[in-house]
Amino acid sequence: TQPKKTEVPARSIVYQGSVSINGTKARLYFISLDGQQHVFEKGKTVEGVTLVKGSDKSVTIKYNGRVETHKLQE
Repeated sequence: TQPKKTEVPARSIVYQGSVSINGTKARLYFISLDGQQHVFEKGKTVEGVTLVKGSDKSVTIKYNGRVETHKLQE
């Protein structure tokens, strides 16, 4: 028999917006993880969550082997 694969619960992730860094094309993204707001840059990992890519309308994040896209919460 194969070992049972344990299902990792999905985290509460909310994309709250982004701002451009003055004079550059880089952006800072405001993302709430389980109710706590964090500031991400592309490629940054916080609490096991990595920002893969982002725009002003959505972000793509990766954690626990899963990839998710979250739209901006208005």
